[in-house]
Amino acid sequence: MLAPDAITRWPQSSQRITGAMACVRVYENYPGGPPHYRLQRITGSGDVRVAELLADYGEDGWHIVSVVEFDGARIARMTD
Repeated sequence: MLAPDAITRWPQSSQRITGAMACVRVYENYPGGPPHYRLQRITGSGDVRVAELLADYGEDGWHIVSVVEFDGARIARMTD
């Protein structure tokens, strides 16, 4: 689903990951394994959607908002 030159941005930690495979590798190598997500709601229109999720990081739970920007059928940018 990711465009080859997709960008993932995490403003809270000032991280920017460029490239679909680089984005995938971050989740594959996440310390303790990637979190488990529960989708709460998706809103938006056109090429922009906002996903609200609950994420379980081991014992800790987090509320996540992800702004997803599409280029056609592929994800071009995500800001979490």
